[in-house]
Amino acid sequence: MKKVFIWICCFVWCYALGITAQTVTPESLVRNVDESALFRNGTSVYVVKLKMDWPEHIGNNTMLSLQHYLTQFFFDEEGDKFLPALNLFTRTKGLPADSMPDFSDEHRYYIDCTLKLLWYAPDEWLTLYAYKQERNGEGRVLSSKRQYFTYDMKNDKVITQKDIFNQSRLWGTYDDDYRIVFEELVEHFAQVGEHDYIDMSKVPQNVALYQNRLIIDLGESLTNVGRDNMSLIPLEHLTFLFTKDFKKRVKTKNRPTGE
Repeated sequence: MKKVFIWICCFVWCYALGITAQTVTPESLVRNVDESALFRNGTSVYVVKLKMDWPEHIGNNTMLSLQHYLTQFFFDEEGDKFLPALNLFTRTKGLPADSMPDFSDEHRYYIDCTLKLLWYAPDEWLTLYAYKQERNGEGRVLSSKRQYFTYDMKNDKVITQKDIFNQSRLWGTYDDDYRIVFEELVEHFAQVGEHDYIDMSKVPQNVALYQNRLIIDLGESLTNVGRDNMSLIPLEHLTFLFTKDFKKRVKTKNRPTGE
């Protein structure tokens, strides 16, 4: 087993939570966070809960565009690094508190942030799942967002469906047959709640690589709380829709590694 190195960071958030960053290998660093903290701002109190596998660098690659993407998603402002971005975010929620004040429910807010590392192909791809929800003390959801996405390490960018699919074929601009086959594949490999409706006219929006398959996100289930609807399609069935560049990349680079 490879050595694991742990170091403690002396920031405000670390003081409140005791967060550590863990070096998984000599070449990579993933910050593992599973903590909660309480902040008070006047008559409002915020409970911030983090459960994250935050990639910080792989070798000399600091993955700057990924850091910008993640900090914007979770902390509402782009940043180069996790801790400074988190500290700026929590400052807007007030000062650390030791216990829950006796406030009414409408002055309590809960912010849940989840980041899961789903798949890693060395020097090629990094696929993650991000989720953030804010609700009040009465349990009413004030905002919620989620995202499956893949980071392209070669080009330092988070890829979208436009990087993967030939758009004229995908949307049947010149030939409806391509679109028909795509929708049939989505339906065939779909994992969907029994009573959920999927609007195919908007598919795909959110996509990500996972081993030899492509995640087509079909939205949150309305009938099965906490479950995501998706279609997990083998790449070999979709090559007729891929762009030339993406087809070259996955031809020999889509074997599962580093799960």
